[in-house]
Amino acid sequence: MDGLVTFLGRSTEGQLKYLFATCQALIFPPREDLGITPIEAIASDVPVIAYKPDGTLDYVRPRVNGDFFADQTGKALARKLGANVSAFDPETIA
Repeated sequence: MDGLVTFLGRSTEGQLKYLFATCQALIFPPREDLGITPIEAIASDVPVIAYKPDGTLDYVRPRVNGDFFADQTGKALARKLGANVSAFDPETIA
């Protein structure tokens, strides 16, 4: 891997399990009504960093199983990621 972010495209279920098991957080920047991927991440004990005005408001709890950024900008996301993502407890997320 060359950098911190790699775009993979479609992944098999086995690949997804591995990726969720080895990542620090899922970044979910789109505006969506629901979004199944963040739900899968939370079910895998992975915190979700999501764009606030979307469907993730129904299941992401700040500082419990994820957090939000308010603007769809690189600066807003970088500020949120500057917080300690490893502070989330996998048992609490589950």
